[in-house]
Amino acid sequence: MLLRILTALALLAGAVPAMAEPGDLAVPGWRAGPAAQATLEAPQRYDCTGQACPSAGLACLYAVAPPRPAGSRWLTAEDVMNPEVMPWADYEVWLAGAARQLKPALASDRSRTGFAERGVPALQALGGRDVVRRDYGLRTRVGFVAMPAFLWGVKGRLYTLACATAPEARQAARIPMIGLIEALATLEPQE
Repeated sequence: MLLRILTALALLAGAVPAMAEPGDLAVPGWRAGPAAQATLEAPQRYDCTGQACPSAGLACLYAVAPPRPAGSRWLTAEDVMNPEVMPWADYEVWLAGAARQLKPALASDRSRTGFAERGVPALQALGGRDVVRRDYGLRTRVGFVAMPAFLWGVKGRLYTLACATAPEARQAARIPMIGLIEALATLEPQE
């Protein structure tokens, strides 16, 4: 009761910012868009705003796939690495839509014919879990867009983070993206 009163007084006095909605995640160095449950249909946007951000800009979309049907086996990072299990073509359709959300100028770019670059999926440990990273590149009328994509499974659900930046900023974007993935781990169910 006392905590509620003190919080209300602080809010009235303007001493503290309004509290985040349940499920929201404040990540230092990132501005988060509406959580909207971070689904594949409505991913949550994160824009890099901290000092570690590349000067060319960095924006990411975070999304969680629906739960697997009851009785089906859980997805793992190894499943994502297996081309016979992971539907990369379907994911790339989603990723192309993510590119248009991250870089609205791409929505009307008819010169874009698909990904000009598809990296080899690589398994790495991030945030206490195995994560698959695959780098994509998109050639457009206005230049080349680097799109690193990260995928991982937790309790059978597929999680993804797709980012967009300038190709020369790939290395500079690495540290902020890892920090965001590690922070997002707090939203996932515990193993």
